[in-house]
Amino acid sequence: MPDIVEIDARHRALPTLLREKYLRVGRQYGSGATLAQANRVLNGLKQYRETLADYGFGADDEASLQWNRDGLIAAGADRSGAEVGRKVTNVELQAAEKQAQKTRKGVRALLRRVPEKLHALDADAPRAAAQDVEAVLQKTSAKGDEAEDQAVQLDLLAGVLGNAEVSGVVGAERAAGRAAACRAAGAALRAADAKHSRPQGTPEETQRLDLLDGPVVLLARHARAAAVAAAEALEDPALAKAFELVDLDGR
Repeated sequence: MPDIVEIDARHRALPTLLREKYLRVGRQYGSGATLAQANRVLNGLKQYRETLADYGFGADDEASLQWNRDGLIAAGADRSGAEVGRKVTNVELQAAEKQAQKTRKGVRALLRRVPEKLHALDADAPRAAAQDVEAVLQKTSAKGDEAEDQAVQLDLLAGVLGNAEVSGVVGAERAAGRAAACRAAGAALRAADAKHSRPQGTPEETQRLDLLDGPVVLLARHARAAAVAAAEALEDPALAKAFELVDLDGR
């Protein structure tokens, strides 16, 4: 099991972008939840290790998950009643994410036939606008994993609604209203994401846990995706169930 010195040394050696990603993801979850999810995945691997390896979750992923799980224990994430740097999941963030997804889906539905209508006008400006809409629909086709990813999708949708050719097809008032809804949902999401974690330990302890929580969440999602693919291919629902993101509220 790694000790605090080893944990901090590895964290200092992380590339800046990766470190920032781990912190961003880690802040969204309490360490008790990530520890429980890590244990769930590791237990599932006892039975399905070889199967998941065939679908992209290999020995290096398992080793990384094991190290971060052990790091959480060493950092105090399993201390009942006194978790170091314990974080509280913010209900406000969950509500903001829900509203963001409702807004995203509604605007995508509004835009679905816009490219066809623009192409039918058979002119350069409408054709260019149609291509912009098609690109945005492609980029927003799947919900982003993180709050910032989801907010960026809303920015893209608001931006394309501001195109004069697009607003001419859907109606200027409707386009302006939906664009404003996208911006409001994105702003609410970013605000909730910024304040949803309330650290109770020192900043150093909280950051250490965040940097352990982040990789665990990402690896658990990776294992889940591999398990779902394998379960579908092998027609084995129990396989997918073993890796459900129960402790991460399905996210």
